[in-house]
Amino acid sequence: MSIIPTQTKAIAFSHPVSDIIAESPSTSGSDKDVVGELLAEALAILDRDSGTARRYIESAQRLLRASVTEHRPKTGHLADWQVRRAKTFIRDNLESSLRVKTVAQLVHLSASYFSRSFKATTGISYSEFVATERINLAKRLLLTTDAPISEVALICGLADQSHLTRLFSRAVGLPPDAWRRQVLGSTRFPRRRSAQRRVYRHCANNAGNGFLTKPQIAGPLRPR
Repeated sequence: MSIIPTQTKAIAFSHPVSDIIAESPSTSGSDKDVVGELLAEALAILDRDSGTARRYIESAQRLLRASVTEHRPKTGHLADWQVRRAKTFIRDNLESSLRVKTVAQLVHLSASYFSRSFKATTGISYSEFVATERINLAKRLLLTTDAPISEVALICGLADQSHLTRLFSRAVGLPPDAWRRQVLGSTRFPRRRSAQRRVYRHCANNAGNGFLTKPQIAGPLRPR
C-alpha cells in the first residue's frame, strides 16, 4: 500500500509542477520557487525514499495554502488580479458590447457574483465603470480626430449618435459636439477633401494617456 495519502498523491501527479503553482496567482515569486524545488525533489526521490518525498510534497502543499490564505481578498471582494484582468479587458474592448457574463468568465466567477463583488471592490457598479471608460475614450477621440459624432459612438461601442449624446450629456453636462467646440475653441483639424478620414481606435496599453492607435479608414472626408 502506498504511504502517500490520496489527496497528496493527486497534488503531486495529476498536474505538472508549473500548473500547480499557476493555480495560485497570489503566491509570491519566492514561494513559487520553493514549491517548485520541493515538488521536483519529491519526484526525483519518490521511488527510493517515499517517506521523504511525502514530507516534501506536504511542505509544498502547506506553503501554497498559507500563501493563498494570506492574500485572499475580503469576503465578497475581488482579488487584485481579478480587478486588473477585468479592467484591462474592458479598456481593450470598448467597441464591443462588454456583457458582464463575458468579463466574469475571465476571472472564473458567475455574472451575479462578479457584478456584486466588482461594486464592493471598486466602489462603482460594473455598468458605471464601462460607461465611464466609454466616455473617456469618446473625449480622446473628439479632441484628437475630426471623426463625426456618429463614428465616435460606434468606436466607443454605443448603438448610435443619440446613444452617445445621452450618455455624454448626462456625464459631462454638454452634448459631444458642443463639448468639442468648447474645449478646442478655434482649433481645426487639417483636412483635404480627397483624403481619407482616419479614426483611431483605443489602445489598452495606452489607456488614459490620450494616445490612440490602429488607424481605420472610415470613408472620404465630407465637408461640414
